[in-house]
Amino acid sequence: MKKRIAGVMSVCAAFAVVQGAELLHTVMSTTTQVTNIVGRAYADTGTTPPPKGVYYVYACSLGYITNSVCTWDVGQYTAWHATNYFPGTNCQVAMNGNNTPKSAMQAAGFGWGGYMRHYEVPSLPVWQQPTIRYCYAFTNYAEPSPFAYGNTTKLVGEFDCTIPTYNSSTLVTGGETFKSLGWGYLSFILIDRKAGVSAQPLSYCAFFFDTRGSYVPGSGIAVPGGISESAYQVGSGEMMVRTVFSPATKYCTLETGSVSFKTNTFSSQHFGISISRAQLLLAITNLNTYMADYRIAHGGASPTNRLGIAYRDYSTNPDDYRLGAVNVAVEAALDFVKSDGSLTPTIPFNMGFSGKQMKAKSVW
Repeated sequence: MKKRIAGVMSVCAAFAVVQGAELLHTVMSTTTQVTNIVGRAYADTGTTPPPKGVYYVYACSLGYITNSVCTWDVGQYTAWHATNYFPGTNCQVAMNGNNTPKSAMQAAGFGWGGYMRHYEVPSLPVWQQPTIRYCYAFTNYAEPSPFAYGNTTKLVGEFDCTIPTYNSSTLVTGGETFKSLGWGYLSFILIDRKAGVSAQPLSYCAFFFDTRGSYVPGSGIAVPGGISESAYQVGSGEMMVRTVFSPATKYCTLETGSVSFKTNTFSSQHFGISISRAQLLLAITNLNTYMADYRIAHGGASPTNRLGIAYRDYSTNPDDYRLGAVNVAVEAALDFVKSDGSLTPTIPFNMGFSGKQMKAKSVW
């Protein structure tokens, strides 16, 4: 299922390799591409799990976005007019079909698009964070080992992307000011499969878009209100390594030919980063330190995931990690906790993006 792109690989018990090779993990073929979005569009409102070994789109906190095929031009918000490129095929879904506009998803060939707006976000009081992802997931316990080809191995992620639509709003209530926000990122779902212990996932996310600002290269400091590199537990319970498409970052390297982090809408650009074994190890070391500090602050108790299962320290051997999935996503925050502990109403927002040629590969 994996394709060797260049070079020669000889594998033995020690995974000996010849330098100058790369291995494409996200297989691009007539069977993995999207030829009909029906069966390749999923949402958290559904009961069928997404497929493995093919490309698909997925939405969270956007209601029944997959319930019908639509033919209206979602491209007016995503800049990808899928019905023109793939006439006569089902390549767009939205709630209630052709009632326009609605939050929608597009997928055909190796391209995708997504448009999300606040109207389709389920009602409060449940806190929501709407998301649209273009994904490729690997079969459980048969995932590739992206760092297992010697000390020079690096995991590379690349894609082309456009964000043509971004409209946020501000809410002033009780003397406090809140603003709806959206951002974009590339995510590797890494799984620590160290022998003798339970498998443990990790989200390794590189942000490529956020209007609030970006990491200041080399300083370890973010622009006020922006994002910085860190390793920590997010509010939904996952452990995350957070980095950014920018020069001089510690958890990833900007690939040659890639643009850097964007703070405004943009037309098609190529994005690419790599993660070396040393960068993975640094991130894991920092994440384990974060958990050690948590235990000190909580009487020895470890942080737990959303199921209440305690996290153990992550393996410090890069060979133990498997690539569970890769995705390019946009996400938004539309409601916020006020100083009195209550939630704001959903703040108006809409955002569109599109892209093509998402790949993940090992290079050594």
